Amino acid sequence: MKSLSVICALALLGLTNSYAQGLGFNAPDQSIWEEHLTEIESHARFLYEEISYEFANTYEIPPSNKKLIDNLIKNKELKKYLCNYKSYESISDRVREKGQIDSTYLDSIFTLLVPYNPQMTGKAISLSLFFSQELSLSNDIVKVLTEKAVEFARRLHKNPCASFAVEEISVLKQQLTDSQLQDLLEEKNSKEAKAKAFHAWETLAKEQLTIEMDSINDIGRAYLYYRMEMCLKDYYADNKELLDNNLADLYKHKPRIIQMCDGLWQKKQILKKYEKKVNSGYSW
Repeated sequence: MKSLSVICALALLGLTNSYAQGLGFNAPDQSIWEEHLTEIESHARFLYEEISYEFANTYEIPPSNKKLIDNLIKNKELKKYLCNYKSYESISDRVREKGQIDSTYLDSIFTLLVPYNPQMTGKAISLSLFFSQELSLSNDIVKVLTEKAVEFARRLHKNPCASFAVEEISVLKQQLTDSQLQDLLEEKNSKEAKAKAFHAWETLAKEQLTIEMDSINDIGRAYLYYRMEMCLKDYYADNKELLDNNLADLYKHKPRIIQMCDGLWQKKQILKKYEKKVNSGYSW
């Protein structure tokens, strides 16, 4: 798995165009735009330049999408600033229209960003878009997953604490085959599992407990174990009973390296409690 597919890229562009088509002024707005063009562009420029800078420093933006995203941000701020020249019955009406403009353009921007930025949506659904070619996903499936990923991004943008793990795996189970989903989850968890496996080895090595062990074999076993554990937690996020049953089965087959790490951790916890108890006995 290595790159965003052409099919996915075309689907994303299609969705982007459906969300925001340039400035698209109606007749009254066009009249205001022509009358106050210089003024609006002058004031809005500082806003869209700062937002573009912020996006560039927050998200991974492919060079091929950079200009398009900058234009979307620019058009968004121009349309919002034009609202300051329009007549409304109340301030809330003006605020509401600006919010609608924000929402429309942000959906377009999120559509272009989610395959490259797992942190802004569900990680698994983001990777499913990035690896859509390797997973052999159809254009229709890419569209469904993209729309859901944008929805998650929108919710996370409004509430950074939003959680949708159950919804995410439910959508993926509906759209992907078991084989595709297994490949996706293994890809998602591979890096973290590898880091945990090496950390387990280093933990034992510091205690000089690896002398009679085989680093390649034991680290490899730990990696496969940790990856399976993480994949199970992802796959059964929508069913706690099945998750608990599968994890219980997995825990019966812990590799020696992980059993030793667990034992070492438990030993350290017992020593901490003992030291705390001893120290409290000397407190006045």
